[in-house]
Amino acid sequence: MDKVLKLLKEAALWLRGKKINYWQQWLDPPPNFVSWIQRGFDNDEFFIVEQDGNTAGCFRLQWQDPQFWGQKIYKAGYIHSFTVKRELAGQGTGYKLLKLIEDYCRDNGKNLLRLDCGTDIPGIRKYYEKFGFKWVEDTVYAGYLTTLYEKQIPKGRRGIWY
Repeated sequence: MDKVLKLLKEAALWLRGKKINYWQQWLDPPPNFVSWIQRGFDNDEFFIVEQDGNTAGCFRLQWQDPQFWGQKIYKAGYIHSFTVKRELAGQGTGYKLLKLIEDYCRDNGKNLLRLDCGTDIPGIRKYYEKFGFKWVEDTVYAGYLTTLYEKQIPKGRRGIWY
């Protein structure tokens, strides 16, 4: 829990430094945000990735996401709280981590990866689009304009992690 909260706070501070009003609730997360993370751990949905014994990033992976995607059941993995340690940014770590998630989803019978991100953050949108995510729709969630993306998981191709 401490590692995840630290990574999310680090990301929030980085966004604030870029004058982007997104994820700022992670600077001092309210109880409902902390309990959301705890539920992720309780449901074995939170992953902390390490590189050479050090924390490299984290994400939450769910098999359903009714909050953003509705009640329909899809063969998809839904990514939340995806972040990479800031000192590793720009080194391809995030894409390696996304490839690892893609492989894990494929191994669990999923053919789609889905995520949401801030609509008003062109840099993060380009980042996901470069990895192959396609725009699905823009929506409003919790007062924030949010973009939904999905990516077909290629069959049989496995990525390489460190």
